[in-house]
Amino acid sequence: MISKQATKQYRHYLLALVAAGALVACTDVAEPGGTAGSGGMGGSAGMGGDGGMGGGGGTNNPPEATIVAPANDSGVNDAEYAYDDFDSDLDLWYTDVDLEGLGQDEEDGTLSGAALVWKTNRTDLQEELLGTGTNPRVRLYSDECFGVEHIITLEVTDSDDETTSSSPRSITIWTLC
Repeated sequence: MISKQATKQYRHYLLALVAAGALVACTDVAEPGGTAGSGGMGGSAGMGGDGGMGGGGGTNNPPEATIVAPANDSGVNDAEYAYDDFDSDLDLWYTDVDLEGLGQDEEDGTLSGAALVWKTNRTDLQEELLGTGTNPRVRLYSDECFGVEHIITLEVTDSDDETTSSSPRSITIWTLC
């Protein structure tokens, strides 16, 4: 018969063996594209090493950028994009447009605020940066009474500074002079 003391020592030995095996498993398993961590599960001294959970330098997937509204390109004579008014200080016609965008990132989830940046190609008429956020109201300018085309893009940046641009959307603002 085995004494209680021997049983206790045997249990401690088994627990130490299991713990050592778990530590080896944590430090030797690498994620695809990474290197094994150098110390366990998290920090740089013990629990996880430089790469955390044995992964180290995993791949960051770029975010996705989608223009939700306007849903389609606009054309000449689209009533929604007729000029709202004339800015006599700038000597330009303008239309205020409501935009809606979606930024999604595998690692960060839904992105918002300054992570979503709206731009126009018409830097001859105005600044390239139109605004930021999910639902900005922007002002598009024109120097022709019959209208101009703005190519709008949405740039989305994740927490690892990966940036993706949406497919462009064409908005023609116009009026009959």
